[in-house]
Amino acid sequence: MMFGKSTIWLGAMALCAGLLGGASAHADEAKRILVFGDSNSWGWKAKLEAFPVERFGDDERWAGVMATGLGEDYTVIVDGLNGRTTDLDFGEDLGALAAEDFNGAKDLPEVLAKNLPLDLVVVMLGTNDAQAQFDRNADQVAQGAMHLVDIVRNINGGVLTTYGTPKVLLVTPPPMGDISKTPLSANMAGGVEISQQFADAFDRAAKLANVPVFDAGSVIGTSGIDGIHFTAEEHAILGKAVAKQIEAGVLVN
Repeated sequence: MMFGKSTIWLGAMALCAGLLGGASAHADEAKRILVFGDSNSWGWKAKLEAFPVERFGDDERWAGVMATGLGEDYTVIVDGLNGRTTDLDFGEDLGALAAEDFNGAKDLPEVLAKNLPLDLVVVMLGTNDAQAQFDRNADQVAQGAMHLVDIVRNINGGVLTTYGTPKVLLVTPPPMGDISKTPLSANMAGGVEISQQFADAFDRAAKLANVPVFDAGSVIGTSGIDGIHFTAEEHAILGKAVAKQIEAGVLVN
C-alpha cells in the first residue's frame, strides 16, 4: 500500500532494434503489454508489522509469472505503485510522494506515453479505493477503474507518435482476507465488505464499457498475513491464469 514506485521490465525478450528506433509494432514483433497496478503488482510481501516491507522477486510476482507463461512472443512492462488508487488522491503525502502521486488516473497518461507502442494494458486496481478515508462503495470503485479504461482508449498516440491505441484487460482485485492481524486494518475499516462486491460491480461496469474483465477472485483469495496482499502461491496462480486469458484471445477481440 505504501512506500515507493517502480517500473520494471519483465519477459524473455529485450526491445528489438525496430522498437527502439521508433518503428510501429508489427505482428512479427513481440507483443508489448503494460501491467498497471498497486502494491500487489509491485510485489509487497505481507508481514505482521505491516511495514516497512520488501518485495517478491521479478519472477515471483504475478506479472512476472504471466510473462514467463506467455514466453518470448511478449514483452511485459510493469508499473506497480504501493498505495495507488484508481482515480483518487491519497489522504496525505507518503514517503517521497505527494498525495496526488497515488492517483492512478493522473499517473496513467504519462506511463502510457513513456511505454508506447503497446498492444495491451492490463489494469488491476481498486483495493486501495476501499479504504475508509475514501468512503466509496463497490460500484464507485468500479467506475474509477472504468476511468482508467477511458484514459487508455483515448491516449491517441501519446506524445507525437503514430502508435495505435492499446487494448485493455481489466483484472478485478480479489476480495480481501482477514485484515485484523496487522496495523493496516485501521486503514481498511469496512473494506472487506466492499471488496467482496467487486466481482459483480466490475462485471457490470465492464459490460457497459465493452471491455474484457477477468475476476482474480475466481482463482485466488488474499491470504497474506495482512489480508490485503498476495502470498507467493497466489501470485503464481494469478499470473498463470491471466496469461491464459491473454492467450485465449484478448489481443484479437
